[in-house]
Amino acid sequence: MNKFILLIVLCVCTSFISYSQEFTVGVKGGVNYSYIGDVLSFGGSYQQGAPNITYTPDNEIGTQFGGFINVEFGKFFIRPELLFTKFKNSYDFPFNRSYWNSKRIDIPIMFGYEVFKPISIYAGPIINSTSDMTIDGVQQPITFDKRDINIGAGILVDFGRFGFDVRYEISTTEEPRQRTDFNYNSAGSPGYGVNVADMMPYKLGVISISAHINIFSTDKDRIGSFFGGLFRGDKCYCPYD
Repeated sequence: MNKFILLIVLCVCTSFISYSQEFTVGVKGGVNYSYIGDVLSFGGSYQQGAPNITYTPDNEIGTQFGGFINVEFGKFFIRPELLFTKFKNSYDFPFNRSYWNSKRIDIPIMFGYEVFKPISIYAGPIINSTSDMTIDGVQQPITFDKRDINIGAGILVDFGRFGFDVRYEISTTEEPRQRTDFNYNSAGSPGYGVNVADMMPYKLGVISISAHINIFSTDKDRIGSFFGGLFRGDKCYCPYD
């Protein structure tokens, strides 16, 4: 199903770009908050008769940075991006705080519409590849889907040379419940006060805020005199008035 969706998106992108009127190239970066699942700790695994405890993750600040191409057709546009993203969460276990970290390469392909200057809305698929996911204190590797297609939507504000956008992303697949074993309290290494536990099912959710800079555009109003005089030509509105 994911390959079929990707094929449809690529076909639409190719068609859109073929009839584009303007395009802009830029860089962007910002912060994010991600939402993951609870950890259910089985109390009897470390103390006879102890109750089970559910630990809800605390949201930490993650980051993303990369580049984009904004291809316009009147008020409509398509915006492929390439982003390097880091997510971070933590669990406040009895003895120690355990940090959950994930690294991804994201390829969002956003389809948008300019409602009125400078505000646009957009939505589209986010193709992602997770290179690493770790949880402090876990005794064996965590299993996870390395490739997925998520859905994102947001609001873009573009003031010409600079702008920002706010985006919400939700996973299309649910990470399954899985049994794991934490380091309760071993000699010579930090313990966490949790032993046998389940990572509960969840769909990754992300809220991100990014700022962008347009570094090249066929639309001179997007650039102004950012690199004034660096490029010359009658038809190329490379960064100069």
